[in-house]
Parts: sequence; C-alpha cells; structure tokens
Amino acid sequence: MVEKIQFSDIRIEKITEDDLNKLSSFSCGNNLLDSFFHKEVVVCDQCHMFSAYCVKYNNAIIAAFTLANDSLFLESDDKDDMASAFSNNKSMTNDRIYKDYFGKSNSFPAINIGHLAVRTDYQSKGVGEYIIRYLRYRFANYNVSGCLFITVDSLNNSRTNKFYDRNGFLFQTSKDINSETRRMYFPINLYREIS
Repeated sequence: MVEKIQFSDIRIEKITEDDLNKLSSFSCGNNLLDSFFHKEVVVCDQCHMFSAYCVKYNNAIIAAFTLANDSLFLESDDKDDMASAFSNNKSMTNDRIYKDYFGKSNSFPAINIGHLAVRTDYQSKGVGEYIIRYLRYRFANYNVSGCLFITVDSLNNSRTNKFYDRNGFLFQTSKDINSETRRMYFPINLYREIS
C-alpha cells in the first residue's frame, strides 16, 4: 500500500541515462506503454521526436510522459467557440485581434502530451492530475514558445477518456469514436482565466 503522497516532494525532470535503467522495471499496467518506456523512449528522445520526462517521489520514478510540439486544426464552429472564449477572458486586452486571428487561421500552436503513464501502485492517487496541472501552469505562465492548446491522443477507453475529461480536455472530433485513440485538447487560455 502506497502512503499518502506529499505533492510538495514530487519532482518532474527530463529523463536522464540513469533514469532509463530505473524505467526497465516501471509498469503502469498497459503493455504498450510499458514496452514504450522499456524499449523505445531512449531512441525517440535522442532523435528529438519529443522530450521525455519522469516524475519522481522519494527518488523513485512513479510516472513518465513525453512532450512534443503539435498543431491543433479547428473547424469553423470550433474556431468561433475559441474566439469567444478568448474574447471573454478578462486578461486579454484586445478581443478583436483574437477574433480576427481565429477567423483567419486553421491551425494553432500546441504542445502534445504523449505516453503519460503512472506506475500501478500510484494510480488513482492524484499523480496524473498533478502532471496535468503542472503542464497547464507551465505553458500558461512561461513564454518559451507560442502555445495555445495542450493536446493528447487519449487511449480510447472509458477510464482514460474520463481522466482527461475531468481535467478539462475536450474531444476534438467524434470521427475517432471507434479508433484506438481519441484526439482531445485543452485551451490554455481558459486556464489563465480560472487560475
């Protein structure tokens, strides 16, 4: 039984060579994700397909995930909704600029969370939600690059989809309802409004 987590003691760091050895025994209970972190993460990270991160608690890896640059393609109805959300945000100084921007663009800068996995004995303890809150805060408050959305290709099962839904993610389309993954997104601007 895992003790109650002290979230102030959690560290999120880029995966190092030393961490790769620790990941060989990491298990989240999903064979595809486990295999990815055991065999593929190092090559993909070295090729700059994404950046790989681990979540440490008491010097043990309790979760891992990847981040990659992405684009979100929105259809006209979605763009209208997003333009309204941006213009309703009190921190935006010129809502007309945002409405015009959303009207003229089809694709918007995003960051993609990939391969998010929490070790089986730490699941349902708030670790995944902590990661999502951490990423929302980082991308809402650090001006490293343009980023309007966080995207994820959620494993298409009720538990995973509910997790992202609970954390504010929206389904991008219903066309992938029977696919292996569901495309979801989170508008970072809305997080700025509620934080």
